[in-house]
Parts: sequence; structure tokens; C-alpha cells
Amino acid sequence: MIFSAPIQPSPRFSVFVLGAATIAGALLLATAPGAKAAHVIYSPNVHQGEMSLEYRAHRDIDSAADKDGAQQHKLELEYVPTARWKTAVLAEWEQEPGGAFKATE
Repeated sequence: MIFSAPIQPSPRFSVFVLGAATIAGALLLATAPGAKAAHVIYSPNVHQGEMSLEYRAHRDIDSAADKDGAQQHKLELEYVPTARWKTAVLAEWEQEPGGAFKATE
């Protein structure tokens, strides 16, 4: 039978591998796209008999003329007739840069 001892990497090799992994991780993080919060997602908060009015707006301020000044507005009326039923009416309108407001929903 042939017995062999486990191979131990040299300390220089370990430092090299650790450095290469650190650089690769930093490059991945540096090139990752940023998070964008363009929409609201939340769990419903339902209380019987409650009525609410919600308004959300978004306006782009950008150096690119085709994006600068674009707007989006949402108005929502909600009513909760029972503990398990929530009714909502939503109105949405937008404005392209340099354009007029138009209803979209």
C-alpha cells in the first residue's frame, strides 16, 4: 500500500488565493447594478370599516433631455367593508418630458 500525507499549500500560495478572491469579489460588487425603487410593494393592512386616500408621485431629474421632467402620479381610494375584503379605485396619469399629462390607468 502507498500512503501519502496531505499536501499543505505554502503560506505564499494561500495569500495569493485570498488576494485573488478579494479582488474578484470587489470587481463583482463594483460592476453590480444599483437597486431601483420604481414601484411600491407592501402587504395589505386591512381593518374593517377603514377608508384611505393615497397619493404617490415620481418625477425624473436627469441630464438627458429625453428623461428630464417626466412625471408619474397615482391616486388611490381604498375602502375595507369587511375584515377580509379590501376595495380600491386607482387613477394614474403621466407626463413625458415636454409633453402633456395623459391618463394611463
